[in-house]
Amino acid sequence: MPWTRDGRTILLWQDIWNNISPRFTFPYLFSFARKKDGSIQEFLANMDLEHNFHTPLSPQAAQEYHVFRELVSNLQNSRTDKDKWTYPWGNSTLSSSKFYILTFQSIQPPAAFNWI
Repeated sequence: MPWTRDGRTILLWQDIWNNISPRFTFPYLFSFARKKDGSIQEFLANMDLEHNFHTPLSPQAAQEYHVFRELVSNLQNSRTDKDKWTYPWGNSTLSSSKFYILTFQSIQPPAAFNWI
């Protein structure tokens, strides 16, 4: 999971950043996005509404836009450092066993396999 700093390596809509997934948190606004695979840095370079979104926005998308703009404008304070990427288990070191546990923790085996 990335923590935004300069925003160069984090996709604005596709990645989960600062504990949110913008494409799911702001679904109406996402549907109006012109560039669905742009980085946060690209978005911050030109935050003009018409540059980033197909207009006019629907009333729901306009409401989401105001919240989203506030969220993104708070990112501008930390644009000098590089982005920080961490795994869901809390550090930046890959562990195949932790990844395996995370991936399969919700799968319940059939009762016939409980003896294994």
